[in-house]
Order: sequence, then C-alpha cells, then structure tokens
Amino acid sequence: MQVRDFIKHLKNGERPPLTLILGEESALRQQAQHAIASMIPEDQQVMNFGRYDMQQTPVGAALNDATSMPFFGDYREVVIDDPYFLTGEKNADKIDHD
Repeated sequence: MQVRDFIKHLKNGERPPLTLILGEESALRQQAQHAIASMIPEDQQVMNFGRYDMQQTPVGAALNDATSMPFFGDYREVVIDDPYFLTGEKNADKIDHD
C-alpha cells in the first residue's frame, strides 16, 4: 500500500491492529509514522503513544507497552524503529530480544 493510501485509511477511521512500514525512503516512513502518532490526541500522547528503537531497547519493553490498556483514551499506538530482528540481520549492540 502506498503511504498516501495508508494515511487516507487512517483519516477514514480505519485503524489496523498492526502495521509494518517497510521501504528505503526514510521520508515516506516518517510520514507514515507521523500519521500514526497524530491519531492520538496531543493531550493523550504522553500516556498512549510509545516509540522504541530496537537498537537500544529490548522488544519486550515495546510489547509490554503495546499490550497495555490505553490510559484515559480510546487507543494506544506503539512505533518500533529499526526492528532489525525482522530482517535476519545481526545486531552489533547485542540487545537481548527475548
């Protein structure tokens, strides 16, 4: 799916339970991630929006956040950056992803 189509779906209220954003164009990935973040009202983002870099954070922390109930809101969104473990690549930092 193209980024513009993805954003259109989000604006129409279609919230997929899981979204995998792939591509070499970082600007398009960032555009899609921004659209996901904007689905949570600004006053709820501290409690209901999480962003995790898998180069620095174990996947368990992101999964714990993703499986938690929203706090004073209807939805919780979690973005995982650099999920190298989905590609089969080795991580030089040796973060333990249970």
